[in-house]
Amino acid sequence: MAKCIICGDEITAVNKEHIIPFSLGNKNFTINAICRECNSLLGEKIDDETANSILAKVFRQQNGIPGHSGKIPNAFAEGVGENGEIIRLSKDFKPTIVTKVSVDDNKIHYQGSSKEEAIEIANKKLKRKKLPQLTEEQKNEIMTKEPEKYQPTISYNFSLNLNKINLEWIKIAYETLYYLFGEKIFAEKSIMELRQILYEYLYNDTYDEKIIQGKVGFIDKSLQQIIDNLNQNLDFLKKTLNDSVVHLIGVISENNELRIMIQVEGMLTGAVRVTVNDSSIYESATLMIGYPSGEIINQ
Repeated sequence: MAKCIICGDEITAVNKEHIIPFSLGNKNFTINAICRECNSLLGEKIDDETANSILAKVFRQQNGIPGHSGKIPNAFAEGVGENGEIIRLSKDFKPTIVTKVSVDDNKIHYQGSSKEEAIEIANKKLKRKKLPQLTEEQKNEIMTKEPEKYQPTISYNFSLNLNKINLEWIKIAYETLYYLFGEKIFAEKSIMELRQILYEYLYNDTYDEKIIQGKVGFIDKSLQQIIDNLNQNLDFLKKTLNDSVVHLIGVISENNELRIMIQVEGMLTGAVRVTVNDSSIYESATLMIGYPSGEIINQ
C-alpha cells in the first residue's frame, strides 16, 4: 500500500492533491500520494490563505476562477469605512454598512444601513439583558440616522505573509519533483528537508527560517531571463488552448542541483533550489498548466 509523501502513513483512500491550488486555476496538475489528513492540512494551513488573499481574489474574479464551492469571489466584497465601520459591496457595487448594535448602560449604539435589522437586533439584545424593548421614540431616532444616499470612502488592507509564500513555493516544488521523478527523490537529503519543513509546519506549527535560507526565494536575474523567454510562448499557448491563465513551472537540472522556478500567474513568482547526488539522472523540464482547459504541457 502507498505511503504519504508528507507524513509517511499508509494512504487508505485516494486523495487528489492539487500541486498548485485548485482555486488559482489548476484542474488536473495533481498527485495521489498524500493522505487525507495531510491533504486537508495543506489546504487549510497553506493553500487557503494564498488562494483567498485579496490579490488572489482579484486574479480569480478577473479570470472567472471558482473555488471548491463553485463560487467566484468578489475581491471587494468587504472593506472598512472612514469611521472603522465594516462596509459590504454587492455584485453591482452597492454599499451597505454591516449592522452593528450594542447596548450598555441602557444606551443603544447603532451602526448600519438597515434600520429594520438594527431594531430587531437591538430588541434581542435588550431582551437578553431583561430590559424593556425599544420605544417608538427610540425607533424613530434610529430611523433618522440612516442616510438617504450612501457613498462611502472604502479602504482595503492587503498583506501577504512571506513565510506562507515560502511554504507555498516549497509545497509546489516538492510535489512537482515527486510528480516528475517519483520515489527517486526520497534518496536526496536536500529534497527530504523540504518534506520535513512541510511536516513540521502542518503538525507542529513550527517554521525554522534558517533551514530554508539559500533554498527558497524570489527569482534571481539568471532565472528571470529564463522565465521571460518562456513567457514569450505563453500568449501563443493561451490562444491555442483558448485559456485565460497558464501557470509555469520550470525545473533545471545541472551541476548536481535542481532549480525549480514557479510562476503562478497573477500571484506568485519564486524559486526553490536543492542539491542532489547526481543531477544527470534528473531531466530538466518545463510544465505549463492551462485554465480553463486543464491542459498540462510537459516540454
